[in-house]
Amino acid sequence: MKRISVALIVLGAVASMAISSPSGAATKAQVKARLLSLSNMPTGWSVDNSASSSSGGIPCLKPIKAPSRHEIKATASYADGSLPAIQEVVAAGSGAASSYRALNRALAACKSFTSSSGGQKVTGNIGAMSFPSVANGSSAYAIKISIDGIDAGADLVLFKAGKYVGAVLYEDIGTPDPQQVQAFVKEALEKIQGRPTGIPTTF
Repeated sequence: MKRISVALIVLGAVASMAISSPSGAATKAQVKARLLSLSNMPTGWSVDNSASSSSGGIPCLKPIKAPSRHEIKATASYADGSLPAIQEVVAAGSGAASSYRALNRALAACKSFTSSSGGQKVTGNIGAMSFPSVANGSSAYAIKISIDGIDAGADLVLFKAGKYVGAVLYEDIGTPDPQQVQAFVKEALEKIQGRPTGIPTTF
């Protein structure tokens, strides 16, 4: 099964949270250094270059995907073949906190959607999911998707950690394993906070 490109619009919206930063704020290099690297992935995983070229999206989230010329962000995508896969965005900027709240409002209001991917009809729904609170504040959403008769899911965790905001999106066939999602989020936050990281312990 090809990647669930319809879910990528969510991370695009997260990435747009980063706007012009005041003096002393994080630089592009500092933000990029906070991303998980391939060394943090389980054996067999690789960099996923398909994520940057995917099309489609979730219509009810598109209005908030307004990119800033001054955004400070970094993204990374990894996959085990096609799925499971993880995508991460880390961002910083003077308007990040307010945009974080706006994205949460939009996700809460976007209950269902219809889109397309590669000429195929995609239907899905979004709902809040139970997830332990992390860092300086977080929220989590479950995205259920049906494409070409195959059901898949993407768990999205948004968080604030000091001067950074970001998201981890974990995709898999059926329903993603919540313990694996938690393990990836834990390692992502360890990296953002400058602590030693490893491979998620559930693997």
